[in-house]
Amino acid sequence: GESAFRTGNYFDRNTDNNENKVNNALLTLFGALAHLPHRKAWHLKLVVSLHDVGLADELQKVLSGEYQPILAGKQSDVKIEVLKVVLEGMGALFGHQLPKKLTILDFGNGTTLHSRYNQGKREVHTAYPTGVEVLINDISQKMKHLNGGKIGDASKIRFCLEMGHTRYSRDI
Repeated sequence: GESAFRTGNYFDRNTDNNENKVNNALLTLFGALAHLPHRKAWHLKLVVSLHDVGLADELQKVLSGEYQPILAGKQSDVKIEVLKVVLEGMGALFGHQLPKKLTILDFGNGTTLHSRYNQGKREVHTAYPTGVEVLINDISQKMKHLNGGKIGDASKIRFCLEMGHTRYSRDI
């Protein structure tokens, strides 16, 4: 997380390299499961997303299998079957009748993805190296005049955005 990254030690975040999303996928999934009510056994069938389709086979191999992790201090048996790897942004389309022409913008932490579809076929899929992290840093810099000359705390700004409000503090 942000606090680990700020310690001054070097931590490789998922957003720093496309391969990190593959390398950290299993650990990230187990971390998410650890926050749910404990189960002795999990049988997961997943559709996962990735913006670098060249890594799709690797992601499928890394996740698929049977594991015995310790989740929140308790042993679990986890069986994972990856049904499909889709492009990031596709989850927003699930269950919707799609128009003949469609443009999708997917704002990620490190990238913004632009995809354009015509008659259900993808014509454009471009990743731009600017995401929410840049927005948060810009907000933290621009709020100096409101914050007694100090830049804003990026983790507070992220929390506000994730919670759907802009209340940084009592006065800001």
